[in-house]
Amino acid sequence: MIDDALDNAYHMVVIGSSRENIRSPWIQHEWGFFVNEINSGRKKGNIITLIHGSLQIADLPPSLRNYEVIPFSENQFEKACCFLQ
Repeated sequence: MIDDALDNAYHMVVIGSSRENIRSPWIQHEWGFFVNEINSGRKKGNIITLIHGSLQIADLPPSLRNYEVIPFSENQFEKACCFLQ
């Protein structure tokens, strides 16, 4: 079911609040699949990572840092939405 959603999604928003969560094997599988689809030319959408709490950009795996990373807050919501159009 998750694989179908990933396959059909045009964009992906990764939301992370801790280093442990963002680096969990299941989460890495999901965004890794999406990144591979973009890199292979099978997807043309965007991947955006919203970070919250104590999570810093440096805590993200390098392949996520290659895409847009936005510290999540109310005043950044519109910026994130611009990448999803």
